[in-house]
Amino acid sequence: EYDYSNGTRGQANWGNLRQEWRACSSGRMQSPVDIQSEELQPVCSLKLLQTRYKPTNATLTNLDHDIALEFGDSSSGSLIIDGTLYRVSEYHIHAPSEHTVNGKHLAVEGHLVHRSEDNRLAVVAVMYTIGSEDDPFIDQVNRDLGFFKVEHFLPELSGEQDVQVVDPSLLNVGGKRFFRYVGSLTSPPCTEQVTWSVLRRVNKLFP
Repeated sequence: EYDYSNGTRGQANWGNLRQEWRACSSGRMQSPVDIQSEELQPVCSLKLLQTRYKPTNATLTNLDHDIALEFGDSSSGSLIIDGTLYRVSEYHIHAPSEHTVNGKHLAVEGHLVHRSEDNRLAVVAVMYTIGSEDDPFIDQVNRDLGFFKVEHFLPELSGEQDVQVVDPSLLNVGGKRFFRYVGSLTSPPCTEQVTWSVLRRVNKLFP
């Protein structure tokens, strides 16, 4: 129903395709954003990213526009932000990155999506560059799939594929080195009031 082309269903026209997608065009807190390192201000009141992830079964799903690793149930763990508990629900990837740093895209961006009991969203963004080996989380998925590579994210997978136990804690997203802002989903319906935590650390991905 939408795509990333320059055509009528492309990103510039998402807000016109459906009434419930109007925020894609008229929203005031839209993501992604360009992170300008020289303009950032440290915020001492921000607390550490508190994560409690556990190994869990997962399903790898081709969503046409990206690939999602959907976690089986609420036992996969959670993230706490400002006292609110968000359950981890999925991890998906975009190539190249959606957020930019000082105007530049990175090779890949992973989104670890969380949802609270009152349906609020919190996303942790993990950036990747091309390196000589995969980070531990990607390496774990590769052991099951064998083709989770930049060039083959979409063509190699149709429908759903069960993955053996996956451990979200291998992403190592806890700590205090992250960029925080309130934005939106990066695809329709472009819902706003999404709490973003973009990790400063850049992980490696072997092509």
